[in-house]
Amino acid sequence: MSVHEKVNILMVDDQPAKLLSYEVMLGELGENLIRANSGREALELLLKNEVAVVLMDVSMPELDGFELAVSARRRGLHLGSCGSGIVAGQGVSICRAAPAGSPAGDAES
Repeated sequence: MSVHEKVNILMVDDQPAKLLSYEVMLGELGENLIRANSGREALELLLKNEVAVVLMDVSMPELDGFELAVSARRRGLHLGSCGSGIVAGQGVSICRAAPAGSPAGDAES
């Protein structure tokens, strides 16, 4: 039996109620959930933490989810396959994160 190493999932939204709903839905996964209240805060967290998945609001003030993905890539962080969808009735972008220079990150940037 192998020991499951928890991964970090970054949840980004400017509305605390939405972050709470994401946390409730994702909490059952048993992974490390990291909250960011803005795109700028999320970018700082991405620069300091290894993150497997980013769930982000696509319509935040200052730096929305799409702009966050572009800013992360400009700083050498690779967000692989990104897609938009609806979670809890809200438009979100979900990206698979990969360290800079990794095959997973470079393949779909």
